[in-house]
Amino acid sequence: MKYKTVIFDVDGTLFDTSQGIFSCIQFVLDSMNYPQLEVDKLRKFIGPPVYDSFMAICGMSSEEAKKATQLYRSSYVEKFISFSKLYDGMADLINELKNNGVKIGIATMKTGPQIEKLLDIFNLTETFDSVSFAVPSGKKSKSDIINEVLDATATGPEDAVMIGDSIYDGVGASSSAVDFIAVSYGFGINSEQQLKDTDTEYVCFADSVKMLSEYLS
Repeated sequence: MKYKTVIFDVDGTLFDTSQGIFSCIQFVLDSMNYPQLEVDKLRKFIGPPVYDSFMAICGMSSEEAKKATQLYRSSYVEKFISFSKLYDGMADLINELKNNGVKIGIATMKTGPQIEKLLDIFNLTETFDSVSFAVPSGKKSKSDIINEVLDATATGPEDAVMIGDSIYDGVGASSSAVDFIAVSYGFGINSEQQLKDTDTEYVCFADSVKMLSEYLS
């Protein structure tokens, strides 16, 4: 295997969480008397901190975005997280990595209760060697979260890779000096040209879990 530790993003990488996220965002907007969003705008919520997205996409003030974020986080866990689906072939990839002695981690902008509930639903709570997540204050960057996984697994950056579907994942990987694999089957990255246009460094561009598995092997 190419790496000692493989770190996964969650939304659009391990799981297709779009139905639950989109439904929860629309629920929050409706509760706060904001207009509903088209799918192309909803997709932009996946990847960045949700607080930032409520301001940038919906035009909310800081205070409104804080309220929306709190409602989103509580409602998502209670009502919408069960809409998620593990991507086809991902369970087999996880088993292959573990059977080959590779440590696997999660670095996500979800909060602790969100990722804990998601892993519990899919009986994956004990599967990962390290799970690192965002905090409600939003004061941890993607790089901070990746570094926590590296520390927890005692892995040097040169022996690890971050897998994600957004430019934010690539930026975090670069800041942490780990390799980055971009996947296009998720929500954020659609083409290699998008990576080149944003000067995002990457070692592999995978449009399927199968391609991802072949590269890691």
